[in-house]
Amino acid sequence: DYYRKWGWEDAGVMYQFDMNRTTLRYLPHAPSGELLNDPTDDRVLDAVYSLHEAERRGIVRDRTLTALMITDRPEYRVKALFVDGQPHAYVVYSMGSRLDIKDYGGDPVSVLGLIRVICGEFGLSGAQILAPAEDGGIVPHLRNAGFQARIRGEGMIAVLNPENIVKQYGIDDLTIERSHAADGDLDGWCVTYVGQSHTYRPLDFVKLLFGPERPGGIDHPKLPLPIHYGALDHM
Repeated sequence: DYYRKWGWEDAGVMYQFDMNRTTLRYLPHAPSGELLNDPTDDRVLDAVYSLHEAERRGIVRDRTLTALMITDRPEYRVKALFVDGQPHAYVVYSMGSRLDIKDYGGDPVSVLGLIRVICGEFGLSGAQILAPAEDGGIVPHLRNAGFQARIRGEGMIAVLNPENIVKQYGIDDLTIERSHAADGDLDGWCVTYVGQSHTYRPLDFVKLLFGPERPGGIDHPKLPLPIHYGALDHM
């Protein structure tokens, strides 16, 4: 509630997939290639940076930030797969009795195959991975294999520039205008779609854009928007 006073609301949708000793065997095998584990290796850094950038998902990182993210946390490890000398997939992870995937990128079958490799290498009892609900990569592979997803919230989100947000998502048929209280403070957002208008308080407006709960009023086919802010992005 402290954060809600300043316009932040718990929103966004993530899927959590869990695997145990039995179901790890249901994951696909990664293709043959070269595996690298040293986070300070330039090839590993280039793989994580380039594959993440190609995904266009999550926090925008330059190479310097990428290096900081995977080298400044001793509990995090990385494994990158190269096929024919080219970066093919990577995972950033931590380990207890289970494998916890913090970040991933590249070919989805290879990402899941790397989970098998790491769990076998260290004799781990299982694994978990979080994925954006709209992810067209690992999510359909896991669902087709019968893995059940648990819905998780992405985190506390505040919306500061909604016009730019919907523009970046390719939505051009929503009109969003600020609604102010009598004292001039931001009171909410007035949203218009196909001739229908509805005014939302800031916290409800976050839910309108990112879900998972639906506040009603405006029903747009592209809402809620998929968003991903992974564990590796938390600085």
